[in-house]
Amino acid sequence: LLARFDTATGERVWTADLPPANRGAYQHVTGVAVSPDGAVVAAAVTNSGGPFHLLDARTGAAVGRLTEPDTSWPAVAVSADGKRVATGSGPTVVVWDAATRTA
Repeated sequence: LLARFDTATGERVWTADLPPANRGAYQHVTGVAVSPDGAVVAAAVTNSGGPFHLLDARTGAAVGRLTEPDTSWPAVAVSADGKRVATGSGPTVVVWDAATRTA
């Protein structure tokens, strides 16, 4: 699970379920990045079968996934202009076009 809180009130704004590819698999969030415009949250999750989750920052709704074959210890970052998302696990880094979700 990933949650967003209002820093002024401490109230939970939303909670998002980040399902693994294999139900019942142990997993946890290892990285979170927010697009510069604050519209998208990208989350890296271990043992999720490859997806990096993209969420609407306002609602927590899923807006897409980026899939890599090896995500044993994933990380994620968003470029300063918001046009690219970098995902990585181990020695591999993939740079994605944020609009088309292609590497």
